[in-house]
This record gives sequence, structure tokens and C-alpha cells, in this order.
Amino acid sequence: MDSRRRRGDRSLHHNAKMTSDTVYDGFASLPKEDKELLEEFERLRRKLWLSPEDAVEELYLLEWRIGTRLGELRETLTRARRRDSGAPAPTEPMGANDSPILEASTGLFSASYLLENLPAEVGRAKRRRGTVAVLVVDVDRLACGERQMRAVAQEVLDELRGVCVRIERAPFAVRSSGTEVVAVIPDLDLSGAGALAARIHARVVKQLNATSPRDRMTASVGFSALRSDDDAERLLARAKQGLIHAQRAGCNRVSAA
Repeated sequence: MDSRRRRGDRSLHHNAKMTSDTVYDGFASLPKEDKELLEEFERLRRKLWLSPEDAVEELYLLEWRIGTRLGELRETLTRARRRDSGAPAPTEPMGANDSPILEASTGLFSASYLLENLPAEVGRAKRRRGTVAVLVVDVDRLACGERQMRAVAQEVLDELRGVCVRIERAPFAVRSSGTEVVAVIPDLDLSGAGALAARIHARVVKQLNATSPRDRMTASVGFSALRSDDDAERLLARAKQGLIHAQRAGCNRVSAA
């Protein structure tokens, strides 16, 4: 029995090694940047087992890098399809303003708009020695349908319209994933971001419970403002870390990381 078990263990180990080798052999022709992303993913996957708290911000940074890379690949594919179909090339390079995709149901931009425009806002703020704030709003725990998402989006957008009259550049909001809404507000410091986050939180929770009176629905908000050593990735990662802190502290609250 023991010898059969040892043979079985060796066989499982051999098969696992073959599977792993086969998978990575398939990536041999990938560009260096993509290989580095895969290596970083594997490193963080292991780190999650050992110290999950320390891995959270790094995971958000990796999520940003992967999203940026997907945007580059999407643009490359679009150009290749246009070339193969014989369609005329665009007169200007593709960029944030070519397809600012809006969700018809919520009025929010898609996640790709954030990836393309947040770095530009951060760069502009640094050149002018200004600031920019990021808020991440999410519904706590309970599943949220499209009706509730429309309510969340409406409250966020209404509050941003109020802010818009007091700042030079217009803010924008995107649906980054599922029930998560990210708002980017130029010319807003950390104190102002905290006040705005509190107002949005109060409005969103009130509206959620108006649309679903039988459920006790809550939301949490994380926020951050630009620091001197920030880039777009870290600014967004800190806002998402604030959201995690709020939800781990019991939900239905506002927090900065």
C-alpha cells in the first residue's frame, strides 16, 4: 500500500510539473512586459497565503498594470482590424476622447476611461502643483441589481455636478467593476475629498433604501488625494484600500487609507 501511495505521489508531482511546464512553455513567445506581469501575479499569489494584508495594495497596483496592458492590446487589435478591413486610419492617434464609453443604464463611464484619463489628471495636477482626489463607492454585502446601481450612479453624479461649479476641471465617474463606482475630482484635497465622500455616502445609503425598503442596504466609501510621490496607480490603490478598511471595520462608513 505504501509503495503504491509513493508511486501515486510521484505521479501526481510529475503530472503537476508537466502541467506547469506546459503552461509556461506556452508563454515563451510573450513580450517581456507580459512575462513580467505573469511573474508578478505568481509572486503575489504566493504572498497572499503568507501575509494577505501586505499583498492588498500590491494587488491593486497589479490590477492597474494589467488593465493598462489590456487597453494597449485592445488598441493594437482595433488598428489591426481596421488595417485588414481596408478602413481608413484615424486622422489622430487613438486616445481617451475617441471612445469615452458611457453605460446607457447608469450614465457612468466604463473602466477603460479611468485607465486612460486618471494618469492624465495626475500628470496635470503635478505640473501645476495642484491636487486630484479619488473616491471609491461600493454597496456593502448584499447583491445589488441594476435598479440599485442606477440609484447609486445618480447620487454620485448629482453630487459631482455640485462640485463641478467650484473647480476648474470637470470630475468624472466610472463603473470599475460590479457595484463599484470610482469618482475622480480634480483640484480637491484630502479634506475636501473626505467631506465629499461623507455627502455621497449619506445620499447613496438613503437612495438605496428608498429603492429597496425591505432590505437594509448600506454602502462604504474609500478616498485618497494626490501625494508628491504618487502616480495614478498608487492614488487609486489607496482609495481602494480605504474602501477595504471601511468594509472591514463594519461597513456603512467612510475611510481614507
